Amino acid sequence: MRNIDLFDDYLFGRLSSEDKKQFENRLQGDAEFKNEFNKHKKFVGTLNYTASKNALKTTLKNIHQSAFGSSNIKHINENRSFFQKYIKPTGMAATVAILAVVTTVAVLSGGGYLIKKQNTDYTELKREVNQIKTSQDAIIEGISNVAKKKPAYIPANFMGTGFAINAKGYFITSLHLVRGCDSIFIGNKSIERAGARIVHTDTKLDIAILKIDSVSFLNWKELPYSFKSSPSDLGEKIFTLGYPSQDIVYGEGSISSSSKMGDTAMYQISIPVNPGNSGGPLLDEQGNVIGVVSGKNSNAEGTGFAAKAQYISDVLKNITDEDLKKELVLSKRNNIKNLKRSEQIKRISPFVFNVYVYKGN
Repeated sequence: MRNIDLFDDYLFGRLSSEDKKQFENRLQGDAEFKNEFNKHKKFVGTLNYTASKNALKTTLKNIHQSAFGSSNIKHINENRSFFQKYIKPTGMAATVAILAVVTTVAVLSGGGYLIKKQNTDYTELKREVNQIKTSQDAIIEGISNVAKKKPAYIPANFMGTGFAINAKGYFITSLHLVRGCDSIFIGNKSIERAGARIVHTDTKLDIAILKIDSVSFLNWKELPYSFKSSPSDLGEKIFTLGYPSQDIVYGEGSISSSSKMGDTAMYQISIPVNPGNSGGPLLDEQGNVIGVVSGKNSNAEGTGFAAKAQYISDVLKNITDEDLKKELVLSKRNNIKNLKRSEQIKRISPFVFNVYVYKGN
């Protein structure tokens, strides 16, 4: 079942008590799922409000015509045009967004879709509304970018996480995220948008090393964290930073297994990870990088996997290109181990970024 169908079954009370309980548990444990549900709930509420408002207007109009004949109601400022009323206070860009929404509601209302209750019609409406909602989000984001004088970027095909491995402009992410791509960009609150290229990959560990094209603006003197060369213990407390959404997200848990179903190069971790977390750092309580997040167990909620830092170090040491090997020296100095967690996150965050991946058709 698609998520939007599940959302509507929950909102309109069509789930069994057991399914409802499972749904609410998932909302608590899956941030991306909860965010998607809240957006859908808000949009359905908007549609229902619009439909109710239009129905009330129609009822009042019918009552008036029945009592007094043809309408003789005079509206305040009725001679002012739509553009006179709205362009001045909202601006042309916002008016374009308003027109898009109003046109959508009018078209759907004219076709009778807003008042049909059959499941087939409702499914068609949800599919169309989803597409329209995506377009509206793009319009609104474009308006915000104009207001802030920021460039509007073409949406990426895929998004994930990456983080610096040294102060020379090299970073690491998941290979499955960037494999077969046409172009790669990175960005965070410190970096508006920068291009990057792949310089080395390892299929077994599912990692890719990339170089930022222009490093002159980075001003990286040294990284605050180091890469741990020894294995971490079972039950050790750990945390992650990543981009399953537009803003960086923190997660914490522990190492639940020293291998991934027999693969000793991977940790199994008890942290909920979602699409977009791939390529993010896995760190211990001292702020040492102990791994790179690569995926999750779809059959076990809140269970993820990460490639171990010690194996990543071995891969880099075995690179045959001597010039590249000299460049890919992992950060070895940790200056955040004695800080509280919130301060560690502040120091680490500028070196963790969203990875934007573009692929042609």
